[in-house]
Amino acid sequence: MSGCRTPRSSHRRPDDPGTFRALPSLNIGLGRFGTSLALELTRRGTDVLAIDNQPTVAQRLAGSLARVIAVDSTDIDALREIGVDELIALWSRSARTSSRAS
Repeated sequence: MSGCRTPRSSHRRPDDPGTFRALPSLNIGLGRFGTSLALELTRRGTDVLAIDNQPTVAQRLAGSLARVIAVDSTDIDALREIGVDELIALWSRSARTSSRAS
């Protein structure tokens, strides 16, 4: 990853919510890895939007994740409807701001 710069704020301890503010996370696919990641990010205070194409998976995690939705991740209109385009815009603005600050 040569040439890649990490914003200084990411060097703070991620287990200390007082010093770390992560961008929202979009987790597509809630298999073993996706579920573990979504739950850990949530535990650390990250706002997670988790999606899976299986309604039973979304229902199973509804009590553990604030925003979990059953949606076909290959359907761009469905993704727009749940706000994925807004997350992408937020990430883009953050990346531009971080690159200017470094």
